[in-house]
Amino acid sequence: MWNINAPNLNARVDFGVLTVAVPGDFVGQFIARSPYGFLKAGHGASLGARYAVAKETLALIEGSVQAQAQVKSTVTMKSVTLDAVYGRVELFVPDPETKWERAHHDRSHH
Repeated sequence: MWNINAPNLNARVDFGVLTVAVPGDFVGQFIARSPYGFLKAGHGASLGARYAVAKETLALIEGSVQAQAQVKSTVTMKSVTLDAVYGRVELFVPDPETKWERAHHDRSHH
């Protein structure tokens, strides 16, 4: 799943791969669990200190992405929960789009 913009996302697989990339403007909590699988959470370089992992073990990664200081009062917090039993779980928070990138998207595909 790519660019998932739901306020609360809960996804689960027993076997296989669960890969989720939230939008670059994601702000909120995330948790990924897989007691017998492989977990990976990553982020774009520009998120820096706004991305924080609160807990990381072989079976769990839990953390959050904070809002930028200048927009904290207008942000809606979201949550992502990803679970697998014998699967691989990957979560990625990309860099937010710049004004230039938004202005130069190919709008014919939307």
